[in-house]
Amino acid sequence: RRLPKGAGVALNANTGDAFAADGPVVAVGHGRCYTPTPEDVGHRLAVECVPRRPGPEGPVEGQAFQRVSSGVVGPFLVSDEELQPIRTRQEHTRRPLAAPELRVVSYNILADCYSNTGLATTQMYPYCPKRFLGGAFRRALTLRELQGYHADILCLQEVGRTAYWQYLSVHLGESGFGGVLDEKGGQMAEGCATFWRKERFRKKMHRSIYIQDAIQRDAHASLAATLSRECPALLEVLQKVTTVGQMVLLEDVAAE
Repeated sequence: RRLPKGAGVALNANTGDAFAADGPVVAVGHGRCYTPTPEDVGHRLAVECVPRRPGPEGPVEGQAFQRVSSGVVGPFLVSDEELQPIRTRQEHTRRPLAAPELRVVSYNILADCYSNTGLATTQMYPYCPKRFLGGAFRRALTLRELQGYHADILCLQEVGRTAYWQYLSVHLGESGFGGVLDEKGGQMAEGCATFWRKERFRKKMHRSIYIQDAIQRDAHASLAATLSRECPALLEVLQKVTTVGQMVLLEDVAAE
């Protein structure tokens, strides 16, 4: 619901006209997701959730739960023109593919632990305004773009732990995806994540391996010896990197 401008108190859970004195409360959406529009700028938004579950005598509804946004909707940071490159790419992926065709999307989404550093703003991305590097800003756009590709499998790199558990796994899960995350070694809480559309695939096996561990195993002794002889600098790097390799084996649900 869109509240009248100037409204600053919580929406009454029992009445829909708690702000009638200040103006009408407008219903602007129904469903799990709502994207603010230019008409919402300057207004607070209220969300109402009604829990439901099936019962022997029909659906049972619980008490409605409501919350009001802590601030008003601000000016849009991204214009329609700036979103046009995304829309142009998604012209080719308007609908999911039908089996046996398959669409796989690979994307490095830039972990927050890298974008929020001084190195990111001064050397890596000096051309990008700082406000656009924030995780809260990028996550919503990243999710919107990923969902618009209608992929069957998503292979994502630089996925932060918080971004995965509190955002991507939640929203992509509501869109019918299963997923796994494998973090790198070291101190950075980010890694690789794979998501799959559950109506087409089920996970049969999942493994991960750290590159620095793999290169030192006896099974790869011949590779290590070759690198030591032909390219010692590369071997030295591989023995230090914290990169993780992720392996996910999926099975077609139609194979039963």
